[in-house]
Amino acid sequence: MKRSFLPLSVAGLSSILFIVSLSLSVQAQTETILESFEDGIESATVVGGGNRGEEDIELTQHTKTGDDDIAVTHGEKALKIKISNNLAWNADADITLSEEASNLVKQAWVSHEEARYLLRYDVTFPPDGFNWGNFQLRVNGFDYAQLESSGQSSSMSIPLDLVTSDLVEAELVTLRIIDQYGAAEGTTSLEIFVDNIRLVDTYAPGAVPEITLLNGFETQEDVDKIIPVSDRYELSLHTKEGADDLAVTQGEASLEYTITSGGAWVRDFTIPFKGTIMEAIALVPQEDRLRYTLRMDVIFEEQGDNWTGTWQNFIPRQAGGAAQHYAMHRGGSEQHVRTYSANLDQFVLEPGDPNDPDDVNPGFSLTNQGAWNDTGMTMHLDNIRLIDTGKAPLKVQDIAVNDAGAVELTWASSPSQAYGVETSSNLTEWTELVTGVAGEPGANETTYVDSSTTLEGQTHYRVFVSGPAPPLNENFENGFNGWTALTKENNAGSTEWEVGAPTNGPGSAHGGEGVAGTDLDADYTDGTFVALRSSEVNLSSFLENPTLEFSYYLDIDEDAAVRINVLDTDGIILEEGTEDNGLFFFGPQKTDDWTDLSVELPVRGQKVLLEFEIVDAGGVSTNGAGFFIDDVFIAAPEQ
Repeated sequence: MKRSFLPLSVAGLSSILFIVSLSLSVQAQTETILESFEDGIESATVVGGGNRGEEDIELTQHTKTGDDDIAVTHGEKALKIKISNNLAWNADADITLSEEASNLVKQAWVSHEEARYLLRYDVTFPPDGFNWGNFQLRVNGFDYAQLESSGQSSSMSIPLDLVTSDLVEAELVTLRIIDQYGAAEGTTSLEIFVDNIRLVDTYAPGAVPEITLLNGFETQEDVDKIIPVSDRYELSLHTKEGADDLAVTQGEASLEYTITSGGAWVRDFTIPFKGTIMEAIALVPQEDRLRYTLRMDVIFEEQGDNWTGTWQNFIPRQAGGAAQHYAMHRGGSEQHVRTYSANLDQFVLEPGDPNDPDDVNPGFSLTNQGAWNDTGMTMHLDNIRLIDTGKAPLKVQDIAVNDAGAVELTWASSPSQAYGVETSSNLTEWTELVTGVAGEPGANETTYVDSSTTLEGQTHYRVFVSGPAPPLNENFENGFNGWTALTKENNAGSTEWEVGAPTNGPGSAHGGEGVAGTDLDADYTDGTFVALRSSEVNLSSFLENPTLEFSYYLDIDEDAAVRINVLDTDGIILEEGTEDNGLFFFGPQKTDDWTDLSVELPVRGQKVLLEFEIVDAGGVSTNGAGFFIDDVFIAAPEQ
């Protein structure tokens, strides 16, 4: 099977002095302009309807009036939105990104890399004539949050890994602007400016995000850290009630937060972070904190008769209660588990006084407003964490010569990245040894074995990021790793899919130690009908010819068969395995050893699941070792 990350041919190796160095092929924390209205405002169109008609909304191109014109944040132009007549909630404008800009957003979205990509834009609020402004951005139908400000300008960020609508499915990415303002007496119209819509990559070169749990509410002591502000709520420790308990997203417990009165804006309590990494971050200048993302999971109960609407606002404020110039969390009736995310370059953190035990800094307060009545409502908070995407621990952790005379390099890695290795004898001229080494699935380090014949005289190695990892790369070295073993309807056997080292069938893995197989140490039983389903795979529109590659061992009798199906994320079959598409095998069949298969997938442009099935009719008792798979791989899009 052709894979760029397989070891090269084996050769002898004499004693070598190894000096490890680092090279990277990506830039740190980059910004790409998607739309700045320099060439016109053709991308913007009036929406209207509802509280404001089209005649009440005017879009024009604003030209910078001087160095003190804060309405223009990039270049010389900005989009001006003038609204009149009614300042209540209303969808005012759509901004449709170009095909090139849309593709950049889509490619970032399909990576699903944690806390990496932000869709960010600047908003300038009126200098006078209003008390506050809400500015919401809807991305292809997805509402994440809204910007609330009583100041003149601010920036809004949408974390793309939290966007649940399928951006690839749409032809272009469309941003819908929804406005509401609290106008001063006599005000009948307002002007708002939008500029510098951009894609922000927060990752440092070779970053492996480091996650620090700030409070997971695992014990009563974690709950007792909370400092009360209002008296309209009750707090308790909620213990996980089963695998399907949505109220716990990390660990075995969460914070149960019951509001006992109506849904008006109230600041309820403060969560301090004394004694955590947040103390050090609070000392870093705010504009230098892009690498730090604060996240927490917010879980709302199913809305009952006490709800009078379909919305809930949830906003962190500064620890002392002052407003943050950042997004509030806005949930809808169908959204019960949401993740609030704030990059700390937009989040005010005050350093705490270590000598004052009553000082609540650094930390934040929680303020809530919702469409529920005086009977109150219940929500849960869990997994308050800090994600640092600015660390670059891409370094060789271990280097050794194995018994076969090959060099083994091990480095800290991410499953979402692919890597390359270069060698040199003089630190000046470098030769690429390998590229496209996918990060080990389910692990935080990767090992590459250099068995080439050109090692003599090479005294230096360096590792670099060569691009994103392929959509699927599974070697079963780390258990099921998100895959699911299923029993199908009409199953009459006792065989189940297992992951580990086989003692039956092939007797060993195709590579490494682990495989997935239909019972690792015994033949399958009569009437077996079981399947192994993959984790989610993104076959984006940028993957023109997705090719599935895997190694299999097969030993089945004449009344058995195996097939590979392609499903959508709801488990509906999109394409069944057949002889024509190369994803169906009749019995009787027995391979001599591991066999490599490479077949172009018949489905692309969407998220899918792969399902490996084995079925036995139960009419023949000879059976066999069954079906084993290893090193399942889908080719990544070309860069």
